[in-house]
Amino acid sequence: MTTRMIIAHGIIMPLAFVIFFPLGALTIRVLSTPGAIWVHGGAQVFAYSMAIVGLGLGVWIAVNTQQVSGPFFLPRLYLPFDLI
Repeated sequence: MTTRMIIAHGIIMPLAFVIFFPLGALTIRVLSTPGAIWVHGGAQVFAYSMAIVGLGLGVWIAVNTQQVSGPFFLPRLYLPFDLI
């Protein structure tokens, strides 16, 4: 189960930050229709939701594989919360 979670985390997070956030930003510039703001907002909310799911998966993986100790734990845990 943990391997599937790691793969899901590794797929969801790049999709959110590399594809969907920039796509949402581009829609507001490229579309010149009155409804462009709604497309932009929907894309950003979707990307943010994916990022939250990916963050939850990352925390779940860290807790369930006992990676929540050691000198690198605190920065590695708090940095994603700061970014999102």
